[in-house]
Amino acid sequence: MSIINSTSSYIPSTTSTRASQDSYDINASAYGPAVASVVGLAEAAGDSVSAICSFSAESLEMLGEAVETGYDALGDALSGTGEAIGAAIDSVQDGITDLYTDLSTLAQEGVDALGDAVQAVSDTASEVVDAIGDTASEVVQTIEDDVSAAADAISDAASSVADGISSAASSTAAYLALGVTAGKQLISEIV
Repeated sequence: MSIINSTSSYIPSTTSTRASQDSYDINASAYGPAVASVVGLAEAAGDSVSAICSFSAESLEMLGEAVETGYDALGDALSGTGEAIGAAIDSVQDGITDLYTDLSTLAQEGVDALGDAVQAVSDTASEVVDAIGDTASEVVQTIEDDVSAAADAISDAASSVADGISSAASSTAAYLALGVTAGKQLISEIV
C-alpha cells in the first residue's frame, strides 16, 4: 500500500491543471492576449479599489468612534476626504471599465475587418484560378486545332505525293511499253 501511495503522488492530477488556469489564460484563449491584459488590469484595479474602499470604511468607522468621543470637527474633515476619495475611486473604476469596453469593441472591429480581408483574398484567388483554368482550356483547344490542321496538311501533301508518284509510275510504264513496242518493231524489221 505504501508503494502505491508514494507513486501516486508523482502523477499529476488532470483537475489540478484545469484549476491552475487563471482568468488571464481563460480570457487570452477567448479574446486574445491584448484584451486579456486589459481585463487583468481592470480586475487588478478593481481589487485595489475594493481594498481602498474597505480600508476607507474601516477608517470611517474609527472616525465615527472618534466623533463619539468629541472629535466632531476632525471626523467631518476626514469624512469629506473619504467621500472624495471614494468618488475618485469610482471615477477611476468607471474609466477603466469604459477603456475595457472601448478596447473590446476595437478588437472586435479589427477581427471583423480581418475576416473581410481574408474573404476578399479568397475571392480574388478563386477568380485567378478560374481565369487560369479558362486560359489553359483555350490554349489546349488552340493546340488541338493546330495539330489537327497540321495533320490534315500532312495528309493532303502525302496524298499529293502519292498521286504524283502514281502518275509518274503510270507515265513511266506507258513510256516503257512504247519503248518495248518500238524495240520489238525494230527487231522485227531487222530480222
